[in-house]
Amino acid sequence: MKIAVLSITRHGVALAGRVVAALPGARLHAPRKFAVEAEAAAPGAAHAYDGTTAEEIGRLFAGQDAIVAIFSLGALVRMLAPHLESKTSDPAVVALDEGGRFVIPVLSGHLGGANALAGRLATALGAQAVLTTASDSRGTI
Repeated sequence: MKIAVLSITRHGVALAGRVVAALPGARLHAPRKFAVEAEAAAPGAAHAYDGTTAEEIGRLFAGQDAIVAIFSLGALVRMLAPHLESKTSDPAVVALDEGGRFVIPVLSGHLGGANALAGRLATALGAQAVLTTASDSRGTI
């Protein structure tokens, strides 16, 4: 599974290193200004990008199975909106707060595996998965 972990702040990059460690094969994506911090957090698995985070989201959306975004859910939704197609083809997307307390599946919860990914990250980080799909929140599956 191709997983991109995207962070846009210095503190978020440190947390992203823990996320990458919990998800073998995942890569950390951070703005160029945090290239040194990203490489320190995820040695050999860091990518520093130029341009805007919205542009990076577009590139990742097209080429990843899953995206873990460590920044505001509202900002994430705005950046994802132009790329949404279908729950059968969109990648799994989860949001993680910078404090590492809450993991929220945003897209492709069941079919894309975002709910399972959120659970996996919650366990690895000692966080709380915030599942909003009815079957998961009520435990009917």
